[in-house]
Amino acid sequence: MDSSDKERRSLKDVLSEEAKRFLKPPETTEKEEAPCPPPEPDQPNPAPAEEHLTHMTVRPSPNLSVVVPAIVSMTFRLPAPLAGQLVGVATERKLQRDKPYTQQDIVVEALRQWFLRNGYGPFGGC
Repeated sequence: MDSSDKERRSLKDVLSEEAKRFLKPPETTEKEEAPCPPPEPDQPNPAPAEEHLTHMTVRPSPNLSVVVPAIVSMTFRLPAPLAGQLVGVATERKLQRDKPYTQQDIVVEALRQWFLRNGYGPFGGC
């Protein structure tokens, strides 16, 4: 649609009087425009509020010597044949419902055995 030959009109020419009144910003009074007076320098600062003591019960701190087992995300690069064999073994064991069958559990068990075999001792929690 080509509108280059049409006469251009401004928005205020098109709006009705009611629309113009609606869009017109409200008039302000002199009270609203007057700035707030600055604070008087002779007045001292107010006294600080009194401290309120709460009557909350204090819980003893938890025993931090308890070890909570956690899983930590780590990223390793494995040779392709080893990664493929891990996927295949995990899938086969899962179909047979023979634990450990997740890749994670198989790797955990393999690392445990490696640590024990190489004299690093057992690790708790896993």
